[in-house]
Amino acid sequence: KSAINLNFSILQDFFDCAYRFKLSMFYGFVQPIAAAMGYGNAVHNIVRNIHKKYLDGENLTREDVQAIVEDTFYLPYANSKMEQNMLESAKKSVDMYFEKNKADFKNIEMAEADKVNGRIDLVKHREISGEEKITIVDFKTADRDVTQCLEAEQLKIYALGYQELTGKSADYLEILNLDKVESERVRVTEGLTETVAKD
Repeated sequence: KSAINLNFSILQDFFDCAYRFKLSMFYGFVQPIAAAMGYGNAVHNIVRNIHKKYLDGENLTREDVQAIVEDTFYLPYANSKMEQNMLESAKKSVDMYFEKNKADFKNIEMAEADKVNGRIDLVKHREISGEEKITIVDFKTADRDVTQCLEAEQLKIYALGYQELTGKSADYLEILNLDKVESERVRVTEGLTETVAKD
């Protein structure tokens, strides 16, 4: 048996359709390219650029953010009408995200940190009940019918990576849907990273 190198995108494909996963992974069938492919990546890049500009000391306005969307958005497989529609969708999502979260940008510790076969989208500090807490945030851009445990395991690995990178433990893990600007947050329980490291 040969080992399969897995990452979270591959696992998401498996949970979406196990048979399609088998055809592409083991038999080499090439899946057709969806016109909207790359939308999530484009929005991630936009948000990353916003965070990095803030961390570089830029005081961004709403107009600056819209300019970043225009400059960064790239959808190579879409026709011009679909690209324009998705650009408008990205502008709306990013504008909502910026307006809702800009006051919290001062609490960002790091953005797009590479660690443990993945990329931590955002690490920020938040005061909760008078104490400073560390939150690892992972951005999503669609309502994908993927098991909650997959997302939870991904964030747990990010928590372990953050601990190894900084020597500090995260207090919360958060999944933020950029299309709706809604988030789910769970507390990092004692022993969580030890369990992931053993697995």
